Amino acid sequence: MKHTIIPVFPSGLEYTKRTVIQDLFRNHTTVPRLLQGTILAEVFLDLDLSILGASEDDYNGYMEQIREEFKHYSEAEYRDGRIKVMQGFLNRERLYFSDYFYSKYEVRARENIEREIKSLEDSQIEYL
Repeated sequence: MKHTIIPVFPSGLEYTKRTVIQDLFRNHTTVPRLLQGTILAEVFLDLDLSILGASEDDYNGYMEQIREEFKHYSEAEYRDGRIKVMQGFLNRERLYFSDYFYSKYEVRARENIEREIKSLEDSQIEYL
């Protein structure tokens, strides 16, 4: 669980001046820690990973966005790192923590990840 959120509040919002809100983010900077012991932590993490179980077209768009986000890496660096990350997902017993997301997205997510890894491996062959 590595999701860190440190909010930047727009100035002028009254609720940001409340001590409870300020203390909340001063003392707890990660969403999973805030939600620890609740089903909401699982749902939060599953929502973040839900894109993995998207339709093929949506997943392709996601792959393009991820590549753009990491454009400062060479093709080889990106490919090798991305394969490691995605293989790490495949090595997990379950991608999704909650039963709802597991039943809805697990199979398609694994298919998408396998397809992405194959695509990355195939692109490596093209550069050889």
